[in-house]
Amino acid sequence: MDFLQIVASWPTPNYDHPVSRGDGMVIASAVFGAVGTIATALRLYTRGWITRTLGADDVLIFFAWVWSVAMYICLSIASRSYGFNIHIWDLPFDKMPTANIYSLIFQVTFALASSLTKLSLLWFCRRIIGDGRKISWGFHDTAIVFVMSLIVVFASIYIILLLVQCRPLKALFDILPKYPHTCSINSHELTYAASIANTITDLLTTMIPVTLVGTLHLPYRQRIAIMTIFLLGVFVNVAGALRTYYVHRSMVVTNLDRSWTGWPTCISAIVEIGLGLIVTSVPALRPFLNRFIPSFLESTRRKYFFNNKYLTPNTSERSRSRKSSSGRRSRSIFHLSTIDKSWNKSWHKDTNFTSNITSNDIELLEPEPVYAGSRGINVTKTVRQDSTHRTSWPKSPFSSRSQLGREGVGLKKSSDRLNVVDDEEKLTRFYESDASGNGR
Repeated sequence: MDFLQIVASWPTPNYDHPVSRGDGMVIASAVFGAVGTIATALRLYTRGWITRTLGADDVLIFFAWVWSVAMYICLSIASRSYGFNIHIWDLPFDKMPTANIYSLIFQVTFALASSLTKLSLLWFCRRIIGDGRKISWGFHDTAIVFVMSLIVVFASIYIILLLVQCRPLKALFDILPKYPHTCSINSHELTYAASIANTITDLLTTMIPVTLVGTLHLPYRQRIAIMTIFLLGVFVNVAGALRTYYVHRSMVVTNLDRSWTGWPTCISAIVEIGLGLIVTSVPALRPFLNRFIPSFLESTRRKYFFNNKYLTPNTSERSRSRKSSSGRRSRSIFHLSTIDKSWNKSWHKDTNFTSNITSNDIELLEPEPVYAGSRGINVTKTVRQDSTHRTSWPKSPFSSRSQLGREGVGLKKSSDRLNVVDDEEKLTRFYESDASGNGR
């Protein structure tokens, strides 16, 4: 059937009060556009001002966001004014060329936004592997480069064929062009083939980050959290599969009512692009949450109790064993290599608790004083004999205070190495003989 015969089979149009699917397309565009904008803005702020690590993936996600906003605006206008939510026969003929223009804009903007979002995510994975500038030719890096190449090739071919399907392009929009023209490509079959390719690349883009995170040397809980975020890309795959299904349904209709049957295609495209922006941006927001909402990540950190307060060190270097190299259990609640680093005020809820903590404050305990029997001579201090003579202090069995902290938990068990009673008597006799020798 030619176009005029199909139009003759349409029911009576209702231009004043047509049957409509409502403003679902406008609402979905507003919601996912706002959430995607917030996620992208926070990502760019985190990379640009907090970590100062802007890269090619951030540039790609920015342009993906630009094209996604263009797509949302296009669909909102087309839904409100050009019949994307009503039957084709309820749309006046003078609006159909403009509706076709919006349809082409939607296809181009969707292809660009989807492709750039996937490229950004894959480039982010390359930055996890290395610096993103050189190909290491490992398994994941090779797979990433291969999928990125597929995405670029598919998107480029699809957009080029969309723009050359009719010559001149104006013939694609006009209902019955009166001028010479050639339309050699079926746009609906082209869009269906591109939807299948897009769904395949969506699946590959989801699988690569999940398998990559599983190979990283991260704490188990962090790996699970990051893999869960990337697995949200499954919802992007579901939305892409639904869009492909509805593209096929709109392709096989015989009455050209693609504005009605293609409405779910537009909704699934909105969801797919919005979720893609969110899933791609969220993994880069951990530094932002760590600075402004530290309590959000507090449950995933290890807490320690010191000086009647809970401390949460912001360091990935933590001691997996509390034992020293000699096999004796250390009394420190931290590894010394992490203690001597500067501490941040945000590690504790009390902002008045500053970072003036050293290894001596936690690693060591003050030794209990040892007294020399009934004579009351404190052998832990230097004894001044007179104004001109100072008795030398006997050499301690411990070379340093740190050695004292390592050798034992306290002096309660030091009798295994030092006979305290005998040494007290020797020191007492030493001081008495020295005093008598000086005329005292």
